[in-house]
Amino acid sequence: KNHVLAKVAEEAYRNTIMVGRFPFFVLSVTLPPEQVDVNVHPAKTEIKFANEKQIYEVAYHALHSAVVGSQTPKKEEPQSIPLERKTEHASPKPAPTRFFGGGQNPKREPAVTPGLVRQYLEYTIPKRETEEKAPTVLREAEPEEVLEQMIEEIPKAPVQEVMPEVILEPEKDAEPTRIAGQVFDTYIVCQKGETMFLVDQHAAHERLRFEDLRESYLKKEKLSQMLLTPMVISLDFKEKQTVLDCKASFCDFGFELEDFGGNSIIVHGTPIVADEQGIRDLILEFAESLQEQRRHPVADFEERALDMISCKYAIKANHKLTLPEMEDLVKRMEELEERGIGTCPHGRPIKIAFTKTEIEKLFKRRV
Repeated sequence: KNHVLAKVAEEAYRNTIMVGRFPFFVLSVTLPPEQVDVNVHPAKTEIKFANEKQIYEVAYHALHSAVVGSQTPKKEEPQSIPLERKTEHASPKPAPTRFFGGGQNPKREPAVTPGLVRQYLEYTIPKRETEEKAPTVLREAEPEEVLEQMIEEIPKAPVQEVMPEVILEPEKDAEPTRIAGQVFDTYIVCQKGETMFLVDQHAAHERLRFEDLRESYLKKEKLSQMLLTPMVISLDFKEKQTVLDCKASFCDFGFELEDFGGNSIIVHGTPIVADEQGIRDLILEFAESLQEQRRHPVADFEERALDMISCKYAIKANHKLTLPEMEDLVKRMEELEERGIGTCPHGRPIKIAFTKTEIEKLFKRRV
């Protein structure tokens, strides 16, 4: 066992797997033997690395990149449809991606490359009887010039030409999303085409807030919202000391606070809009996480901090929404889906879908 590697996997899957669930994983780590201590446990069930922080950072970024990459949907490639040369309305774009060669499975190649010229010569143009007839320009000219000269010199040959084409973008789904209502003041009921889906309003809003906060944080924008009336919060001695010791970190994430004497602090600005109890709870939770970060550093503490802030700020369950609020929330949620994001920062699903067929089977309309 090694607690560092276990922590690596837990942190790498943050925001993609539900809290309390743990991924199965296998890591292969190769190190010089002198950097591994196998004698830290009497039963030889644990190992320790000489430089655990470095191991953690390298492994974390490798795992995190793999996890994030697997979550991002691949965009559909534009369809390439060859047209006949006589088609007047088809004007080829400069250096498009084209299909070259015949058959059912044409090979995709860049527009004009030396490899394309060689393929053109080997498979398309009939073999010359003598080498003297081969144009010497092959060894002197650019590939584009070779291609043009080949076409000009053999006008009657059965040439499979590289045709002009139109690049068609995949058609966008024009089916609108219709809001049917809200149930339990927690879930938004929607219909899109032949699918009905439920949206968890807290999970959706939490993720939206998290993405907005992360973008602002990475751009080094100020996260703080100044309070109209400064808020005085009472803490016990240990809590206050922890907060003041981490004042600089609090400031980085939008907290404007200072000592107010006794066991109190005064808060001038926060990254969220909340009542006194909500702000107090967030400050204490934030301080606890900072203390934990000092004991056991993690590579992306920033994301954990933004998790906490977005959760406190997000619309809660059992909160009634107006129709415009639901429409705005669902629209922004669909924009997240286009970016491959389908969970809240804690890994819970934002929406659950039911097809018309599935619902009909539940009512025994279909078997």
